Amino acid sequence: MRIYTDGRALFTLNAALSILVAQGREVTVAATSGVSPGEIMTFLLGAALGLLCHQRRILPLHAAALQIGEAAVALVGEPGSGKSTTATALMQRGHSLLCDDILVLNARQARLATPEAHASGRSNR
Repeated sequence: MRIYTDGRALFTLNAALSILVAQGREVTVAATSGVSPGEIMTFLLGAALGLLCHQRRILPLHAAALQIGEAAVALVGEPGSGKSTTATALMQRGHSLLCDDILVLNARQARLATPEAHASGRSNR
């Protein structure tokens, strides 16, 4: 990966695929005919999304999120740790799925709650 002084980031894979992410709003993909659409999507939803979020100063998480009551609850963990399985069990109990796999947080606009704040009835910003 190459990061330029103007903040652009270029991700390349074996000269067959390159993805340029600029100013948090522009993604340019160049791929040879040997690169499948699935391979392109893998890198767009992985490296490119991570770079785009970083440039926008927002945080992408590998997580499932559900609406439980008035709150959004994120299940974060390593691949294979049971996030989707737990989310499915919670959906079977009537909770709504917000996302599965990628959760993007903007801390400047979200209300953040800690266990201590929740117990006292306060929320942090």
